[in-house]
Amino acid sequence: MNGFNTSWIKFYYDKEVILWLRNHSGRAVTEADIAEIFEHAYAQAANYSSAISSFAKTGIKPFNPDIFTDEHYAGTDVTYRPIIITTIPASIVSAPSADAPGETAEAVSPSSSTIPC
Repeated sequence: MNGFNTSWIKFYYDKEVILWLRNHSGRAVTEADIAEIFEHAYAQAANYSSAISSFAKTGIKPFNPDIFTDEHYAGTDVTYRPIIITTIPASIVSAPSADAPGETAEAVSPSSSTIPC
């Protein structure tokens, strides 16, 4: 669910298209004109009050944890996959070190190592 109220964008975009057509009589709106028209529509729709209403619509402020029902999450059922846990064979976990073939790596504690001065 998108928090931004797209109905205002549609309203202002339609208004801007009509205004553009009046100012450019005899011309049709082309792909090159859409960005300019949308810029004016978005500037009117994206304002403080629409941001505040978007927070309320999504349940952010005031906080409403029950705003979304199970039906809102129904679309995620198609991507649900059970988690498969596999075990790593012990032979892989205790494999010899790559530094010295045939030998295992030794842990060095901070107290046994020397620090050059």
